[in-house]
Amino acid sequence: VMTKTVLIVSPNEAVAAEIERSLRGDPDLQIQRESTTLTGMNGRAVDFASRYDVIVFETRPGDTSDLTAIRMMAAHRGPDTKLVALADAEITLAEVRLLTEAGKFTRIPWSVVGKPFQISLIEAQILPNATG
Repeated sequence: VMTKTVLIVSPNEAVAAEIERSLRGDPDLQIQRESTTLTGMNGRAVDFASRYDVIVFETRPGDTSDLTAIRMMAAHRGPDTKLVALADAEITLAEVRLLTEAGKFTRIPWSVVGKPFQISLIEAQILPNATG
């Protein structure tokens, strides 16, 4: 089994820790965290997009600079890189559309962060299902 690299981008320490905890049970995952926003990463988001298998990031799609960073990541990611947008449950349909237009995404609402987060990632076929 190939090790998958996961990058968690979130300025929210509790959220990032929760995601990491939910994924840590999988020995085939190598997890790294960036405690910042996509915008705060400046150009590094593009660099990371080609280096990681899965990038989980917190976003407010109404934030145009976030959307710009997402578009850049979507354009520069590796062929198998999956982008996962962690969106607030309050996200509007218009914002979901903006995210979808910016790149191919799986959108996971906040409420499932934790154990269900890993299940959601598997359902979204981002992580291999350990049970086969």
